[in-house]
Amino acid sequence: MQVVLRPLRSLSLDGNVTYTKSEITSNFETLTPIGQPTNLQGQTFELTPTWAAAGSATYDIPLSAAVNGFLSIDETYQTQSHGGYGYDPIFRIDPYALTDANIGVHETADRWRAQLWVRNAFDKYYWTNANYLGEYTYRFTGRPRTVGVSFSYRY
Repeated sequence: MQVVLRPLRSLSLDGNVTYTKSEITSNFETLTPIGQPTNLQGQTFELTPTWAAAGSATYDIPLSAAVNGFLSIDETYQTQSHGGYGYDPIFRIDPYALTDANIGVHETADRWRAQLWVRNAFDKYYWTNANYLGEYTYRFTGRPRTVGVSFSYRY
């Protein structure tokens, strides 16, 4: 479900929520990634959080007849998921929320845009996957806080 609101001429609010009920419905005998026998019936699919949500607020205001300034805040969230079957806690991916922000200027006709941005503003440590190979468990971490400047031009 997505909702887009524009309570003021200069303010846009956008939000969405996704619910996913994933389940293996058939009787399927196999081995977990660490070699333990398991039946996958009733388990959820890997890397599939039940809930995911995202929202953004953008404030865009004229600075002159040709240039606007803007500020936006974006938030994303997902509930726990797992990177391997068998309900083993080593494959658990904890829920996490991330905040991004942008501030900049753009031409009113939007042909060019310059901005300063930050991704993962609060430097949240999180995993995007967990797995097992041979004799060790490994996890992929999400990106740390990243700050940058970008400029774009449409022609």
